[in-house]
Parts: sequence; structure tokens; C-alpha cells
Amino acid sequence: MSKSGYIGRKPDDSSVVIARQQYSNTGVVTTFTFTAGYTPGYIDAYINGVRQLEGEDYYATDGTTLTFNDATQDADAIELVAYKAYDVVAPSSVGNFTVGGNLTVTQKATISGAGTTIESTGDVGIGGSVISDVTVVGNARVVGTLTGNQSLVADGNVNVGGIGTIGSVTINSGAIAGVSTIGITSSFSSLPATEPLFRNLLINGASQVNQRWGFYKTDIVDVDGAANASGVSTNSNAFITDRWCLQSDTAASVIGIGSTANGMKQFPNSTWSQVETVSSATNSYIQFYQGIEGFNLVNSSWEYDNPNSKLIVSFYSRSSIACTFYSTLSTNSTGAARRTYTSPAHVQAADTWTRHSYIVPGSTTITSAGVPNDQNFGLKLIIRPHMGSSFTDNGVTVETWNQHNNSTIAPNYVQDMRNTAGATFAFTGCQIEVAQPGQTQPSTYEHLPYDVELMRCKRYYQKFGFAAYGGVPSVLRNNGSNVAEGAQVLGVPMKPSPTGTWLGIPGNSGSLWDLTASPPVAQSLSAISITAGDTGDQQTVMQSCTVYDFKVSGGSAGTNDPVVWTLAGGSQDNRWELESEY
Repeated sequence: MSKSGYIGRKPDDSSVVIARQQYSNTGVVTTFTFTAGYTPGYIDAYINGVRQLEGEDYYATDGTTLTFNDATQDADAIELVAYKAYDVVAPSSVGNFTVGGNLTVTQKATISGAGTTIESTGDVGIGGSVISDVTVVGNARVVGTLTGNQSLVADGNVNVGGIGTIGSVTINSGAIAGVSTIGITSSFSSLPATEPLFRNLLINGASQVNQRWGFYKTDIVDVDGAANASGVSTNSNAFITDRWCLQSDTAASVIGIGSTANGMKQFPNSTWSQVETVSSATNSYIQFYQGIEGFNLVNSSWEYDNPNSKLIVSFYSRSSIACTFYSTLSTNSTGAARRTYTSPAHVQAADTWTRHSYIVPGSTTITSAGVPNDQNFGLKLIIRPHMGSSFTDNGVTVETWNQHNNSTIAPNYVQDMRNTAGATFAFTGCQIEVAQPGQTQPSTYEHLPYDVELMRCKRYYQKFGFAAYGGVPSVLRNNGSNVAEGAQVLGVPMKPSPTGTWLGIPGNSGSLWDLTASPPVAQSLSAISITAGDTGDQQTVMQSCTVYDFKVSGGSAGTNDPVVWTLAGGSQDNRWELESEY
């Protein structure tokens, strides 16, 4: 197609691009504009399908317009066809350029112009250096050197196999996968954290830690129906698995830690209850709760007073009867300032593990009084499998923050679990997380190693003791009133201020030895009390209790005389606990 002495295209032309434009002629027209532009000498004109001769019938010299010598008539069909030679050496004249296979550049590729982008649905490899802004929507892998004082923004993963030196890094999702073994990755600004160290604001959400029931009891109940052990207690207000408390209107529920035992391998344990004594009272209820410490909530990145900042609540539950129930989140404030968020209805089929989830936005009605920046609770999650009509009303608006009212917590319940003998309810896999931008569904449950979960639980509860007639002697001092006093340092500091309880029988819990007597004299015990340590720096400044005090009554040593308390007796006698729950 060349006019430079060649028949057809030039040898260095690899292909021809053809541009067409058709016109529906109206009236008498002489000049037509060719939108795509053309190279003079490489454009043909057709009138009603008949090719016209350039120079005789038309002329086209400016690359934009074509003028016929004789004006075209009304209703003539006009078509202009332009031919553009595509040269591999200089492809810039082609316009958009699409490569269906691989593109290899052996020398240098220069891409310039404001807003110029490289778009690829696959991988893009850059073998040289890039000194500019690089935006990656997918994954990026740099084999050579990535250098620049600009910014790197990625919506996927970034893998640097060589040396990366960049001005700033923003990872919207994904992570930097390569500090490689063959290179170093560095930046001049810090990488933003994508989520807190512990994503789940709840502790022991999978019921794996069970300090209370697992020490001297083995009250494990299979929620599928078969009891693995007997002797569970009936209680109306008691912590079961760590951090989870059962509340009911009377002591009418058998409680324990359950085994999921039906294919939920990721959650071998659950918190479990069974109705032992039925009641049809309108003020009856069954509920489980956990309080989230204010420190943890304030530092979670959830902006409680911002409706655009959201939490996602999720948990699994199972019931022996089909039911529809609700859960709530409540702030710590009292009176008119207290706010409660009621979930959407949780629909539960009988004998089926079901996952429930919902989104909780912040609210301008929540104040710092409701979410304190201290050791008090900031939110309580309450799972409510049964509430009598004294606490419900079908006029309640769900999925919103309401001023708390005990008479209007949730819509009316259809089933009456509290009046169903033997009805069971179990839950596990509980999680409250701060929603990431664009997140509308709960994340996979965050399983923590058992030792980490145990240490977190011990901030709120610890149990001690020696079994089988054993014990370590403690050196105390007599305060002059036949009371020996001593202190014990906690390995895991607790939330202020724990309450100590001696669980054994004081008179059978060893002896006090008066070291001033010769030989030392053993005297029996009459009472034992345990309290949190002094409310000094260890509680008010550190916001943690690090020491607890023993007071052992008995004996008759002189004031300030040293005494030794030796623990002895049966396996049920030498045990005590510290409780600092909400």
C-alpha cells in the first residue's frame, strides 16, 4: 500500500490498521470530517458504493477533512476508509495497543504522559528500575530494584525479590510478602497495621479455657445428649467457662462446658446450660454475658460515636428446641445515658449448630461515660435464649441503639425455653471485631494458642491450690491479734480489685508454726481470708493487681513474730481463688 516505490506495504510495516466512517447524507454536502484522522494519500472515498478517484473526484490533504469536487446529493451513502501502517519500530501512531500474548521488550520501554497507566489482568514484570508512582490493583512482584522517592500503593500483595527503597508504602489489603532471602525491603515511612494484634474483642470466645470447672470437677456435658460426667451444679448467676456468666431468674439451670461432638471440629468446646426446673413466670429469663474491658475497647480502633465505624458480632449456637432469640450489646453507663443495641432475630433450628452475625455501627448517643478508658467494662455482649414477657415488647426497634429499658429489651419470644424441661442451649465461636473498610461479613474465627488465651483469662480469674496432702510453706507474721499476715505475688497481674475466696476447710488446711517457740509449736487454724493487695501503685497507677494478701487466724504468737503456715490435709482443702470479673 506504500507510495514509496513498493507494491503493497513497505517491508518494515508489520500490519495495517483500517479506520472506517460512514455518513447518512442530508442535503447537498461537499466537505466531510474524518473523526479518526488520516494520513494524506491513504484514504479512499465511496459514494453509494462506488470508489472515487483521489485528485479527480475528491482531495484530502489536511489529515482531518475530505472535500468532493462535486457536491454530494441528498440521501447519498458516503463511506470514507483510511489505512494506517503499523510500524513495530515506531508504534506510537497506532493509538490503543492490545497484545493478546506475551510482550517482550529487549531494550527500553518508555511510558509517559499524565495519567498514563499499565493495566493487566495478569502479572506485569518490570525488569529495570521504576522511579515514579506505582499503583498496583492486583499482585506486584519486582525481581530487580525498586527505587524511588515517590509512593507505592497496592490493593494486593507486594513481593520484592531484590532491593526496594521507596518513599512511602500503602497496603490497602494484603501484605508485603518479601523481605526476601536475596534482598532487603525498606521504606521511609511505616506500614499501617491492617488489624489489631487480637482481632477478637471477646476473650475465650470458643470456651477452651475452663479454670473454674476443670480444677476439681470434670463437669463435661455432651450437648448432643450424652453426659460425659455428672455432678454439674445448678445456679442462677455463675461463671461457667472463663469470662462467660450464666444468669437466670432462679437457680434452675444445670450448667457446664460442653463438647460440640457433631462435626464442628474447629470448635471442640462450648458453653452449655440445661433447664432443670421449669417456670412460666413472665419475669423468667436465661442469658449469658461477657464484659469487654474499657481499655481494650477504646484501643480497638472502633469509634463508638461514629455511625460509619462498625463492629461485627458473630457466634455459633445450638438448641434442643427450635427457637428465635436475640442478643444485645450494652454500654457501661447508667440511667438515661445507658444504650442497648438489639440484634436482628436469631433463627435457630432444633439440634443444629447455626452461625449468627450482625453489624453494629457507632452512635452519636454513646459517650465516653458509656465506654470508659479504664479497667471497667465498656460493652457487654448478652446472648439471651429466653426472656419472659416482662422484658419484651413487639414495638422494640431492632438493629439500632436505644435508651436502655428493662421492659423493652427485644421483641416478644415465641417459644418458652424456660418452661421446657430439659431444654438445652449451647454457644461457641463468639467474636466481636472492628469492621475493616468495605467489610460486611464476619471474618473467620480468630483461634489463639491455648496458653495465650489462658493468660488473657487470668486477668479476671485465677485459681490456686495443692492436692493430695501437698503444699509449699508460707512465711507470715503475726499482727498481735492471733492473725498471721503474708503476701503472694501474682504471676499474671489481675484487673483491680479481685476478691479472694478460700475454697477449702480452714481447720483442715494445715497448721501455723510459731517459730519463736523452742521447739516450734503447731497450732490449728480457725479462719483464712484472702484480699487484693494494697490499693497503691500496683492497682491505681498500673491498673492491675499484682499482689494479694493472706490473713490466717489461729495460734498465739507475739506481735510481729514470724510464723510458718504449712498447707496440709486432703485434696479438697488447699485451694483458693481470686475473682475480678464484671
